[in-house]
Amino acid sequence: MADGDSRASAAEERRLREIIDHLADGILIVSSDGRISFANPAAEQLFARSARSLAGTELGFPIANGVPAEIELVRPDGKAVTAELRVLDVMWEGDPARLVSVRDITDRRRAEERTRQVERERAARAEAEAASRAKSEFLATMSHELRTPLNAVVGYAHLLDIGIGGSLSPEQRQQVDRILASSRHLLGLVNEVLDLAKVDAGRLGVQIAPTPAQATVDVAVTLVQPAAEARGVSLTVRSVGDDDAMVYYDGDEDRVRQILVNLLSNAVKFTGAGGNVAVEYGRAEATDAAPQLGGAGRWTFFRVTDTGVGIA
Repeated sequence: MADGDSRASAAEERRLREIIDHLADGILIVSSDGRISFANPAAEQLFARSARSLAGTELGFPIANGVPAEIELVRPDGKAVTAELRVLDVMWEGDPARLVSVRDITDRRRAEERTRQVERERAARAEAEAASRAKSEFLATMSHELRTPLNAVVGYAHLLDIGIGGSLSPEQRQQVDRILASSRHLLGLVNEVLDLAKVDAGRLGVQIAPTPAQATVDVAVTLVQPAAEARGVSLTVRSVGDDDAMVYYDGDEDRVRQILVNLLSNAVKFTGAGGNVAVEYGRAEATDAAPQLGGAGRWTFFRVTDTGVGIA
């Protein structure tokens, strides 16, 4: 009877070995002292070590029955693998042992991390969209508060200019004219910023219309004049050409004026006391090689030069 039981047990162990050898999961048999006594082919592949080299080594990870655990395996080549351990008590070669199932979950963890990353990005986009909506609502709310005092400045300066408060000396009228020009310029910029349709569309509208070049230059110079006087820099304006006809251009007056203000401001900033900044404008039959312009025909040009340090 005992021999029959022994043969049945051996046969059962052989069947268990056959099943274990063909499992996709790595299987280790760990003795009661924590040393590996058996490793199936899948475990060899997972650990990147042969069953012979694994035999007799300590598992090196705490294990408990029925409690899955994640471990980080570092292979001999330095590559790390995330694995999940599951433990089951068994009898192996007549002795109590533990069957340790080791499953590679590296791809699963990467997929989960990608999913979390996508969720974080989605949350970040939602937060950015909410911030954009809040900005638009803020601008819409502040539109009236910003425009009203600026319009008041323009209005009162205009009243002074027409003599409602009494006659002005030539010097006072010059200063009032500067206030008017600067206020209108600032109001134009504020209107651009507060135009929600343009902000949401991500583009700035351009209004093309025939405009006198001298008027645009005069306003730009008026805006920069205070800074030039403070630095002791003179500003000169000159129309280039033989005829006395008014020079016009087809373009957006606000945009051209802003470009000129930027150029003049930089020129004044980098020109020392006693220096000169000059603005020239006129007609040209052809353009320089550098500008990429469409169309043909006569052109209107603006040129800003200075006696400052320049750019190499």
